[in-house]
Amino acid sequence: MKCYIGYKFSNIADKQDLKMKVLSLAEHIISTGNTTFVLGRDVQNWHSSPFPMLKTLPHVFINMFKCDCLISLVTDNSTSTGLLVENILATLLMKKRGFLVVNPVNKHIYNFLSDPEFTLIFNNDEELPKSTDILLDRLKNSL
Repeated sequence: MKCYIGYKFSNIADKQDLKMKVLSLAEHIISTGNTTFVLGRDVQNWHSSPFPMLKTLPHVFINMFKCDCLISLVTDNSTSTGLLVENILATLLMKKRGFLVVNPVNKHIYNFLSDPEFTLIFNNDEELPKSTDILLDRLKNSL
C-alpha cells in the first residue's frame, strides 16, 4: 500500500520536532512493507515557499493520485489549509483517509473530515508506531 503522509507545517512552532515525527512515521510505515510519499521530504526539502499552494498543488495532486490512502498526522490545534486541501483531494479521488492525532489535540477539529474508525489518538511518540499499525490494518482491510 502506498501512503501519502499529510501534516501541518506552516503554523507549527517546532518544525524540527515535526520533521522528526513525520520521518519516524514514514520509516515505520516503510518497515511494514508499505511505501510513502511525504511532500516536505520528497519535493520541498523541508522548506516552504512564499506561494506554497501554487508550487506544490501539482505535486500534491499527482502523488495523491498514485497513493492508496492519506494518513494525516495532527500534532496541534492549529488549522492548516494544506492539510484541508489534501483531505478534500483524497476524498474527491476516493482515497481512504486516516488520522493520527496526538493527545490532547482536539480531535473534533477534523471530525467533519474523518471517520472515527480511522482516527487514532496517541499520547506520546512511543505510542505512535502501535497506533500507526492499527490504522494501517484498518485502512488495508477497507480497500
